[in-house]
Amino acid sequence: MAYLSLTNIEKSYGQFRALDGVSLDMEEGEFVCFLGPSGCGKTSLLRIIAGLDRQSAGTVEIAGKDCSNAPPEQRDYGIVFQSYALFPNMTVARNVAYGLRSRDEGRVAEMLDLVGLPDLGDRYPGQLSGGQQQRIALARALAPSPRLLLLDEPLSALDARVRLTLRRQIRALHDRLGLTTIMVTHDQEEALTLADRIVVMNHGHIEQVATPAEIYARPASLFVAGFVGAMNILPATATGRGSVRLAGLELAGGQGFAEGEAVSLCWRPEDLTIDAAGELEALVESVEFLGPFHRATLRAGDLGCFAIDVGAERMRDLGLSGGSAVRIGLPVDRLRIFAGHPS
Repeated sequence: MAYLSLTNIEKSYGQFRALDGVSLDMEEGEFVCFLGPSGCGKTSLLRIIAGLDRQSAGTVEIAGKDCSNAPPEQRDYGIVFQSYALFPNMTVARNVAYGLRSRDEGRVAEMLDLVGLPDLGDRYPGQLSGGQQQRIALARALAPSPRLLLLDEPLSALDARVRLTLRRQIRALHDRLGLTTIMVTHDQEEALTLADRIVVMNHGHIEQVATPAEIYARPASLFVAGFVGAMNILPATATGRGSVRLAGLELAGGQGFAEGEAVSLCWRPEDLTIDAAGELEALVESVEFLGPFHRATLRAGDLGCFAIDVGAERMRDLGLSGGSAVRIGLPVDRLRIFAGHPS
């Protein structure tokens, strides 16, 4: 039985529908990320799970219990907000102890040690860095030993190096404590590296629920293809006989599409190749150095710009620069095809 079960969740603010029939099951011990652009409904869904907002329709079950109308204190979770939400007039130790029934100094010390800040109990939040404050907020959320941990974009206000460190720490704590964790994020890298499953959301509904590897390799919709990771999306037309036309080329694929139907062909930049026998002729517009690889922006006639990733050693051999003419291999085994063109 699922530990958390959401059924047909709806949330409206006047005429605006923030969530539109969202259903999701989570197993105990899972780490799930709600991923999507601003305004997609991911934070609204988290707040409904927490009982901080009430759904307009639908049910929330936690550990087999209908919590649809239960107050937050009856849902057995800890929560960490983007803004830390620490009490500035309380010491670190008192902040961590806030959710405990009694001020258990032993439990406070245990939590501070757990997040790697054992000596900061007597300080105040204003004396800490952003990363330290977020770890204190995490310790406070974990102090009552909740079974469910809710994280609302906890890393977005931190610099890149601190985000990376805390990302690893959050996943390690999840595994060590056997928590069920939900994290809201708009950062694709966070979701891909942390989650057991990702819930990709858009305009109040779920586009895809799958493992990070599956979402990256086999996006279920044109939105997911364009939102998660770098993706080339090229306009083409279906022939109606199991192939598509792209800039005068006919490529295998496109079964199930009608003749003349507009389709989008999707390749990751790392899946395209520079090959003298490649199907598509293009000109290099620019080359961006990204450490272990370069990303070349190319233009091919009316197709517009698209990108290809080239390893450092291969780049040295090719000597690409702006204005270079190249031929591009279009591997059909890495191709994803979707109806329509991006809006």
